[in-house]
Formats: sequence, structure tokens, C-alpha cells
Amino acid sequence: MKRTLTLLAATVLVMSLAPAAFATDGIGVYADEAGTINCGPAPTPYTITTLFVVAKNISSTSGLSGWECAVIYDPPSLPVPPTYTLRNGGLNVLTAPNFQVGMAVAMPYAPALTLASIDILYFSGSIKVGLGPCTPSSFGRFPYESVPPAPGFAEGDNPGVLHPLFTSSNTPSGTASFYWVYYMNVAEPCPGSPVGTEENSWSSVKNLFK
Repeated sequence: MKRTLTLLAATVLVMSLAPAAFATDGIGVYADEAGTINCGPAPTPYTITTLFVVAKNISSTSGLSGWECAVIYDPPSLPVPPTYTLRNGGLNVLTAPNFQVGMAVAMPYAPALTLASIDILYFSGSIKVGLGPCTPSSFGRFPYESVPPAPGFAEGDNPGVLHPLFTSSNTPSGTASFYWVYYMNVAEPCPGSPVGTEENSWSSVKNLFK
């Protein structure tokens, strides 16, 4: 019974932190650190384009002390692998583009928090960038069994308290639990619809209460 109540409490906590339109606890990849530009034209060939992994409007006023997600691309293998730079002295215990990052000093709260930068050497063609849960994910197992695997973060003043992060787009990538969040030279509308349709992982949490 105690374990059941713990799982139910975790689910209620998650739901309370994700209001309609998911105004809090978002994550995306952007061309700017304010987290406003999620698609762009073709860069000049043979130049480096820098993108940013940004958490937006997190629900922890104490900031964050860690975060996790994974990055995918289309095409899956770029001519030169992207390079990643973590912010705030973070340490990734996984191998990029799989991230489970801890910080010695928490990032203070801000409406947009840059977690990492991605440097892509552009040659030609279109590139899609997607986000989803790292492997292994902190969600989907005790005490967060009721929360589907997703990107997430740890509170700034309490690293033991985790919250899922909701991707800035619900545009399916073709990989389960991953969504396209940034387009480079893609002849399609920019990704960026709010997460919350019945196609995404949040629905499975809502279904617990039907």
C-alpha cells in the first residue's frame, strides 16, 4: 500500500507541474539561447552552426542541479559527428548524444536555461534534430514508474526530486518517445506544436486517472 501511494503521489506531482499548453517544464533545441528560434535556412556550406539545448520555464524556483535527454538526427549519421559543450560545469555520465548530467553547483532559475550547445559542421541538405529520453531513463522505474520515459531535470536545491521535461514539439520523429524540435533547411513547417495530443507519452499518464 505504501508503495502504491508513493507512485500515485509521484503521478499527481507530475500532473500538477504540467498545466494546459505545457507552459512549464519544456525543453527544445533552438538557434538562440532565449529558446525562440526552432528552424532556419541552409547555413553556408562548410561552416559550423551552433544550436542550443534549452529548458524553458521550469517549475523549480531553485533552478536545476541535473538534467537528462537524448538527441537524434535525420539523417541519422551526419558527415562529421556534432560536438557538444555542457553548461555550468556539468558532468555527463553517459555518452553523447545520450545525456545524464549532474552539476556541482545548481543553475539558478531563469525563464530559459541553456543546458548544452551543439556544434554542427554543415555540408548540404536538410537536417532535423529531435529530443527524447536518455537510455537508461530515470523515469519508468521506481519511484517514477508511473511516468513514461522522457527528458527530465533535478531540482536545484534537492537533486533527489526529478521532473519530466516536455519537448517543444509533438512532431513525431519515427522513433518512439522522440520528437523533432529543430529543422535546418527543411521544406516543412517549423516544429513546435504544444505537446498534449493523444499521440504522445503524456496521454499514458492521463489515462491512469480515467
